[in-house]
Order: sequence, then structure tokens, then C-alpha cells
Amino acid sequence: MDADDYMRQGLDAAAIGVLQTHADLGDMRALNALARIRLQRRQYDQALALYERAAKTGHADSQAVLASLYEQGRATEINADEMWYWLREAAASGHIGARMNMALYLLEDGQSREDQVAGA
Repeated sequence: MDADDYMRQGLDAAAIGVLQTHADLGDMRALNALARIRLQRRQYDQALALYERAAKTGHADSQAVLASLYEQGRATEINADEMWYWLREAAASGHIGARMNMALYLLEDGQSREDQVAGA
């Protein structure tokens, strides 16, 4: 049985144990899944650390979530520099939502003509 099987059967503690084992081995998907659980449970310090580990390995979804956390100040303080860094990383990793968000930010009023062209 893998972690998804445990989750479907409602064996939360067992699923988290499996995820933790795989996360400890550096599995990006397990890190991301465990981070999502920690965020849902409002265990913000743990969630942020897990998302950062996964993001640094190139996991696009984790990079996009991390950008959102820095933008909204969830699990950490608002930090525009970190938000842009992780948004660019997620976009470069092929995350469609991150690419769309970057385009929308660049198309906003008040952006330079160059930024608006890049956004388009």
C-alpha cells in the first residue's frame, strides 16, 4: 500500500508516516503532499520548511505554493522578493498557473511598457 491508498482508507497517521518516510528520502511529491497536510493543519513552520525543501529540488507545484505563501503572508511574513523568486522558478519549471500569474502581474496598470509587453 502506498500513501494514497492509506489516505483513501482514512488511515491518516499511517499515510503521514509513509509520506514522512518518503519525504526523509527526498521524494519531492511526498514533501509536497506532507507540506500540504501541514498547511491544512495550520502547522505553518513545518509546512514552510517542507515546501522550501521540495521547491529547492525543482518541484514546480511547491515553488508555486511557496510564492503564494510569501505573497499572502501565510506561514511566513509577506516578502515580495521571495514571492517573485519562487514565482519565476515555478514558471521556469513549467507551472502553468505560475506563468499565468506572472503575466497578470506584468499586465497590471502601473507596470512599465517592457513589463506589459513581457506579460502579453
